[in-house]
Amino acid sequence: MMKRTLAFLLLLVSAFVCGTVRDLAAKPREFRGRIAAYRPADRIQVGSFTPNKELFIFQPAETSGLLLKLTYEHQGYSDLPENVISGGTAVSVFADRDQSCDQSLGSFESGAHAVPIEGGVPASMEAIIFAAGVPQLPKSYRLKCYVLRRWSPIGGVRK
Repeated sequence: MMKRTLAFLLLLVSAFVCGTVRDLAAKPREFRGRIAAYRPADRIQVGSFTPNKELFIFQPAETSGLLLKLTYEHQGYSDLPENVISGGTAVSVFADRDQSCDQSLGSFESGAHAVPIEGGVPASMEAIIFAAGVPQLPKSYRLKCYVLRRWSPIGGVRK
């Protein structure tokens, strides 16, 4: 009985170690496309030792109608310029899959805080800003979540 228990524990530990090593060795997945939507409240950031977090909806170029959720945590101010955030510049992103932050499109939208947008008369309150041409999907649409590791513009030099 003792040998079986020991063998089971060794098998369990080796499975855990192999799984952990596999996860650490996994390379981020590359997607090419554009930011399809962003939450303006996430763009209000502070330069401090506390990480800032931005959530985006990403539209891969290779699959029409597919939208992904990108989570971007960083120190200080975001290095994503306005032309990338607004969906005007195609980018290549490298991201790791994180099933723990998957959510519906409706939940993504309802979790966003509305902030005043400059230039509006009267100032408009926007919780999410979608780029032109983003497909209208049902609120129940499931956004697969990825954690953004790095990005670069397609066909240009990163500023």
